[in-house]
Amino acid sequence: MTSLRTKTFNFLVKSLIKPLASNSDLTAERFRKIQAFDKKHAHKLKLPKGAIEESTHLNNVPTLMIKKDKPYQQTNSIILYLHGGGYLFGSPHGYKRLTWPIAKQCDMPMAILDYRMAPDHVYPSALEDSIAAYKALLEQGYSSIFIMGDSAGGNLTLATLLKINQLKLTPPCAAVAISPWADLSMSGASAVYNMKNDPYIPGGPKQIEVAKLYAGNTPLDDPLLSPAFADYRGITTPLKITVGGPEVLLDDAKRVAESASKAGVEVDFKIWPDMAHVFPLFRFLPEGKACAKEIVDFIIHHQSQQLASEKALSA
Repeated sequence: MTSLRTKTFNFLVKSLIKPLASNSDLTAERFRKIQAFDKKHAHKLKLPKGAIEESTHLNNVPTLMIKKDKPYQQTNSIILYLHGGGYLFGSPHGYKRLTWPIAKQCDMPMAILDYRMAPDHVYPSALEDSIAAYKALLEQGYSSIFIMGDSAGGNLTLATLLKINQLKLTPPCAAVAISPWADLSMSGASAVYNMKNDPYIPGGPKQIEVAKLYAGNTPLDDPLLSPAFADYRGITTPLKITVGGPEVLLDDAKRVAESASKAGVEVDFKIWPDMAHVFPLFRFLPEGKACAKEIVDFIIHHQSQQLASEKALSA
């Protein structure tokens, strides 16, 4: 049964936020202003007590490292987080408070990537950055790397997995895609039948306008741009996908889960009824907190498997 808090949240967002998103002027200049505002103010957000942040670079890609203020028991594990925002807004500083609880419960540091975004940096800029960062983590000796992202960051998580497979790099330990925007062409059925149900993503022509700002001259059904169209054969990384039932992106998640499963990928897929886009990041919602715990359990489980494998090999 959906909690009263979630019902209230969905009502408020649908009443106040969705109309603004639906009627906004989605020009390149508008998104440049949003990015400038974020850059000016998001760094002022403070992490909770016990957490520290460090600005660094992974193969020249700006990155915000968030971690606890005490040494970690396991020093070879890390989460590479790819933030959402339609490839047009969002930042590590804007996400650090949302993602810190997951990093804390997993007991490992999190590298939130400040990848290049549209409109000034089109595809494949973000993918180039995520691959460069992943290579840097491998070079630094991390053997248990987890890639996670939400929305456009969920798209980038999937594209990064596919590219890692193409490049024959050591695969990550596991990956998590939260409400992934996996089809930038918005061809899934839910892009139509959930337009009125989705609490705050408008969908429709405006969503495709946003997609084209990032895609540039690349067709929207290119598999590395829209991983819903990809072939997942050869992927050995366990994948967790979570999505809300009313989302316009519901079919994006479904199609990836089905394609990956058919290709032999270990997929943990769950649809949460009545839940809005990227809800696991909203821990004030009971369902968001419960889903975040499932994500943490998934990561810890695969970290334990990796550690056991490494121990067996060294014996």
